[in-house]
Amino acid sequence: HQPRTTEMKKNTLIATPSAAWVKNAIIYQIFVRNFSSSGDFRSIETQLNQLADLGVDVLWLMPLHPIGRKMRKGGLGCPYAVRNYEEICSELGSAKDFKDLVQAAHDRGMKVIIDWVANHTSWDSHLIENRPHFFKRGRRKKPKAELVERADNEVVGGAGLLLLDDKEVTIDDVREKIRREREGLDDEMSAGGEEEMADLEEVILPPMEAWWDVAALDYGLSDSDDEDFGSSHAGVAEEFLHIPEPMHQVVDNLVEIAIPVDRTPTRPGKRRQKKKTEAQRALGDYMAGVMKSWVRDFDIDGFRCDVSEMVPTFFWRRVVREIKREVKPGIMMISEGTLPEHHVGAFDLTYAWTTYDALTAIVRRQQPASHLHDVLQAEALVFSFPVISCFYLFNYYNYVYLILLL
Repeated sequence: HQPRTTEMKKNTLIATPSAAWVKNAIIYQIFVRNFSSSGDFRSIETQLNQLADLGVDVLWLMPLHPIGRKMRKGGLGCPYAVRNYEEICSELGSAKDFKDLVQAAHDRGMKVIIDWVANHTSWDSHLIENRPHFFKRGRRKKPKAELVERADNEVVGGAGLLLLDDKEVTIDDVREKIRREREGLDDEMSAGGEEEMADLEEVILPPMEAWWDVAALDYGLSDSDDEDFGSSHAGVAEEFLHIPEPMHQVVDNLVEIAIPVDRTPTRPGKRRQKKKTEAQRALGDYMAGVMKSWVRDFDIDGFRCDVSEMVPTFFWRRVVREIKREVKPGIMMISEGTLPEHHVGAFDLTYAWTTYDALTAIVRRQQPASHLHDVLQAEALVFSFPVISCFYLFNYYNYVYLILLL
């Protein structure tokens, strides 16, 4: 199947060319701890021949990092609550075990990519401990100190009763109260005077209310406010697009409109009203550096980037540019998102959310088969240039994973 395309118009974006092996890859997604009874890298290695016989081209491993313990969801926690980007979860195996798996996959002609969670960490991550200035902050009312102490010191799910506001409650009730207080965060100071301000404290924010088990990292400006926009994205056009001379005007327009999420064209010179802080720059440096180290040290072949739309596109463009220049030119980058501009200098693939929803509705007899045609036609108006889309049979919330790139 060919990538979706419509007639190119003058002010359209132009997708970055992808490596040949990326375009028609069949990807098999693996949640390591559920893949086998042992739940480790070695068990995957023993199954590589069977996966190759299935026609799998790429192994996509869900997050390999240690999982946070503080504020975790459930007994095992969510693998997307990363405690340390620089380490491998010991339950999955050693660094050598992972290197051996990657090498064994390469020996069979398969690639290996890993999940990357650049938007947030667990509440007990090494970054909160050592670099708390990397995180988004807001203000909230101070919780009662005795509640925090109880929640930190008691065992989760303890049966003993406590007194809270003169009522007998369990430790789970206490934790729930603290969680709700954390979710009731305000970005703006209340105008209640000195007494009310004294009851407020600055805290690290979760990305959103439902994601109370993770802390949001702060990359700073939105894409349209990035003061590095002009110089950095001229480089994108020069390095990645390989466009012939007659189309240079299209490149100029691409640099003009590639970034703004609201699709509002604005010349780069008008965007220099804000500047990233030193902490935000340091976060970008750190995250780019650790991603490059995973490619360099383990010879992986790319990343599937979790909630990629919540991280500014200029960061993704930067890290892809640096990986290709400094470490490995032929990588695969998958965006868990649908932004057209992600295809310009950042990602090879974006998710085809609407196609999956359409097929589900058709199978459930909620829509006629023609509904799929209508959805694809509507999507073609959004992606008004050739792109590669990630079509999938199951999302990662399920236990079985097989993704087809059509």
